[in-house]
Amino acid sequence: MPNLGDYQLALKMCTDVVAGPECVSVMLYGSLARNLVRPGHSDVLDAFVVVSDDVLRNELDHARLIEKFLVACASVSALGLPFHPFHYYGCDEVLTYHPALFLPTWKRHGFSRVQLGRDLRSELNTTSHSILLARAAFYSFCRYLLSLGHLASRNILTPSQRFSIIGALTRSRKVLPLLVCVACGHWVEQSEALATLPKAVPDCDIAPLTSFGHLELDSLSRDALIQILTMVVRCTEDLHRAVRGGFELER
Repeated sequence: MPNLGDYQLALKMCTDVVAGPECVSVMLYGSLARNLVRPGHSDVLDAFVVVSDDVLRNELDHARLIEKFLVACASVSALGLPFHPFHYYGCDEVLTYHPALFLPTWKRHGFSRVQLGRDLRSELNTTSHSILLARAAFYSFCRYLLSLGHLASRNILTPSQRFSIIGALTRSRKVLPLLVCVACGHWVEQSEALATLPKAVPDCDIAPLTSFGHLELDSLSRDALIQILTMVVRCTEDLHRAVRGGFELER
């Protein structure tokens, strides 16, 4: 069974590999940064690495950097913890047109932490195009979720279909509240999004998004999964109408 020490080991393994003259900063976000790790459930390497711009301008140096990052990711992945690769940016890139969706988390103390190098959080910036892209991400997620609605009519789910439903519901409870808030112009941190929803979409019933947060989806029956999926799809349709109406009012 994984423990907190495994997460600390993964972090040390990563920073030991990526450290070097080209590394400007390593920043953490998520459960590691907040000291809220749930061993075996929390992702490891919710992080972004900032490197010098000169390295990215030179093709050979950039290739060597990628090789170093691959070594770091392979080492951490081998520990068997829930894992995804870290982000990386050039210094000018992250200070000029940082992805807007991440700014509320990555700029704020308590939600992020400097693990190595410079503290760049107060200098992070973005562009109007990135802001628009972040606000439009809600619609892309809606298309993804609503595309699974047809599975509600299946009497028997294949393992692949069951996997798709569980994945969609997991992502829904994790990111859908944030995407709704951002689409409505409420730039909050992910952990604040659910509490902000009544303000962002006051006429929508958001109860379906909170009704299954405590459940282990992998252990649910076909009927239970379909019931939750149906509720979430209907809720998403209502949210889509509300958010779309907000955009039309802005015009």
